[in-house]
Amino acid sequence: MSFKFRPSLGEASRKDYGIGFLMVKIRNVMFVPVFGSFIRDFIGILALGAVGGIIFALLMDKGLTLPSKVYDNDKLIMLNFGFLADLIIGGMAAVLVYALNPPLSPLTFVAIGVISGVGGKAVMTGYIKSKESDEEKQKKVLLAERYRAAVSRHAGPVMSQGNMQLLNIELMEIDEQLLT
Repeated sequence: MSFKFRPSLGEASRKDYGIGFLMVKIRNVMFVPVFGSFIRDFIGILALGAVGGIIFALLMDKGLTLPSKVYDNDKLIMLNFGFLADLIIGGMAAVLVYALNPPLSPLTFVAIGVISGVGGKAVMTGYIKSKESDEEKQKKVLLAERYRAAVSRHAGPVMSQGNMQLLNIELMEIDEQLLT
């Protein structure tokens, strides 16, 4: 990767006014910023991604959630960033997509910014839900293993009334431990 300064208004005006833009060459392909500098492009794509994150929140949550603090018995347990989290996730997703795939026109710049902002929030939401799903699956597997172990401890060729009562007590204890 190489960087090269290319004056936009000639060498004399660059010296006088500091106007120009940077070209980046990656694998023999020249990338020129859409809005004249990578800093302007970065700010623009960050803003468009934030808009995409807000659009996703409006579509999925049917409104914006304001930032808040969550308390339990007067003890702070969580900060809910609300729509600010949507802004940040959408903006960072757009910056990542822009860095990996620089657009060649303003139209693709806007499309990449907004769509990746929406998509970034959707990918994060899907990942979090899949993690929750995996945790629930692990709980069910643990529950089934503990049930099997309890039954095998108390079951014999013939189940006596005492063993049945012990099994029921142990199964109720397992339920209480796993469901709380």
